[in-house]
Amino acid sequence: MKKENFKSWKEFALSDVCNVFSGTSAPQAKEYFSPTGKPFIRVSDLAVFGRTNNLISCRDRVSERAVKEKRLILARRGTVLFPKSGAAILNNNRALLGIDAYIVNHLAAITPRKAIDSRFLFYLFCGIDMRQYIPNPSYPSLNLSALKQMKVFLPTIDGQPDIAEQKRIADKLDKLFAEIDKAIKNTQAALEYAEKILQSELQKIFGGEISANWGYERIGKVCDVFSGTSAPQDRAYFSAEGKPFIRVSDLAVYGRTSNLVSCRDYVNEQAIKEKRLVLAQKGTVLFPKSGAAILNNNRALLGVDAYIVNHLAAITPMGNIDSRFLFYFLCNIDMAQYIPNPSYPSLRLSEIKQIKLFLPVKNGQPDIAEQKRIADRLDKLYMQVEQLKVKYKEQLDCWFKLKQSLLNKAFQGEL
Repeated sequence: MKKENFKSWKEFALSDVCNVFSGTSAPQAKEYFSPTGKPFIRVSDLAVFGRTNNLISCRDRVSERAVKEKRLILARRGTVLFPKSGAAILNNNRALLGIDAYIVNHLAAITPRKAIDSRFLFYLFCGIDMRQYIPNPSYPSLNLSALKQMKVFLPTIDGQPDIAEQKRIADKLDKLFAEIDKAIKNTQAALEYAEKILQSELQKIFGGEISANWGYERIGKVCDVFSGTSAPQDRAYFSAEGKPFIRVSDLAVYGRTSNLVSCRDYVNEQAIKEKRLVLAQKGTVLFPKSGAAILNNNRALLGVDAYIVNHLAAITPMGNIDSRFLFYFLCNIDMAQYIPNPSYPSLRLSEIKQIKLFLPVKNGQPDIAEQKRIADRLDKLYMQVEQLKVKYKEQLDCWFKLKQSLLNKAFQGEL
């Protein structure tokens, strides 16, 4: 912000107009918590909302014993909260407390003093990217001493903060943001509906009753089921001109895609030979087989030949099995049900081979022509859904950018 853009605005050190503090370490023992206790705000509570100007709910409540023994820090209603430790800082979540609450030490708290409107302060911090105040990006953390010296611009009258003007700006932002939030909510609902269209159709197709024209085949009987190898570690094994090497993170970029052709890393011939990398052919279906990523149910149909990491399961159709049909079938399978131990999410290839593929049959054999017809119809629906999702995501991006634009104008004295 340029100071010359302000009329009757003045620069203040944050500590001159607000109290800046943080909370205490979270109690660990169960006896320190009670359903009828006082609210205890954690970083995760802010993450639920992203940004909220009325935070009144949280996951945990602490007992009087915890308050006394752990000397918990109370933040009053009207306090602005945001993460001060870890990667959560990068999300720029903000909350304005709508109740008195105790807070964890990973939160920074800003309580306005005289002639400072709490809603104005909340919007002021929504317009500030806290990443610029991190001393060492490798270890994200905010120093309270540095926050206290932060310069903030406030409307003034006779050289002092003008709370009436602050309230006017906050009232206007309240009204404008309420209208935008309504539009965001409607757009998000439309996006959620679009995402359910394809899943609903998959359930109709693959959740039907068995008939003379449909039957079951074990995946291991009609497909090759395998996984990859450990990822090479030395950068000498990678080359921009090399062969694609697919990781779990590459699937996470798309969630689900029927044509995975790009990835982050490419391996050279040295890596392929020395590390004995496993090649998955074009038309192979990939999904996570290790870790919490299984629960996301991401799926990819390879549009190119590629080497794959050992944390991915790969299914390559054989004989009269259409790869696109297989992809859509697996999109309807929740792999969480095949995890032996939920505490350590992992899939066994032997169990994957036993999954029954529901498919059309003709003369006792898989009917590939009917599979292709169904896959063609699902391809068309998939593309329509993806276009809708792109449209709604672009709309959401516009609404969020409008919010930021309004904040910029508000704190440049232009609202």
